[in-house]
Amino acid sequence: MTEEIIKKTLLPFSLVAILLLAINAGLMLSGLLENYSLKLWWAVHLFLIPLTFFGLFFIAKRLKQTQKITSIGKNYILYTVIKMILSIIFLLPWLLFKDDSSKPMVIQFFLIFFPFLLVETILLVRLLNLPLDEK
Repeated sequence: MTEEIIKKTLLPFSLVAILLLAINAGLMLSGLLENYSLKLWWAVHLFLIPLTFFGLFFIAKRLKQTQKITSIGKNYILYTVIKMILSIIFLLPWLLFKDDSSKPMVIQFFLIFFPFLLVETILLVRLLNLPLDEK
């Protein structure tokens, strides 16, 4: 069961995270977006990838421990609240001390945040749809 949960959540997320990081790195390092280039473009990935990975891992671990499908919903709500609070704290320097990099950094954060949110939602729906004998 543990291997099935890992295959259905953590592996696909890792692949999507690597793909988004590669696309973002390619755009930032190629110079195609000169007016959008940021010095700390990688910080968003450094923040969101581990946070989302550990959140999915926590939810999958709790599902394995409790063996109850309702644990996914409860843990996802808890994880989402924590993720939102940490995201606001992460963005606080760019929101409070506005300079030329503030708006592009916030835009980049949400351009990466929403695909991760979509992927984690799809992966958690997959967990909810596991056959009963695998739950």
